[in-house]
Amino acid sequence: MRPEFGMKRVEWPGDPGVEFHLSHGDWIRALRRSGFEIEDLIALRAPEDAKTRYPFVTHEWARQWPYEEVWKARKKG
Repeated sequence: MRPEFGMKRVEWPGDPGVEFHLSHGDWIRALRRSGFEIEDLIALRAPEDAKTRYPFVTHEWARQWPYEEVWKARKKG
């Protein structure tokens, strides 16, 4: 629903929190600059029986994209 490129800082109306989103390339560069080696990237997919609370997202659409990612990185040295 939103572009991946240039998104970076996201604030939602009525929510005091702030989210930060980087592209995969930006994450890789940031981790490497900080001395980390990337060991794995796990993209989690919504299960077949998943339900949504968002009326604008269908189950079929949501299963096309990871709903969460787990980055596994280890500090070098």
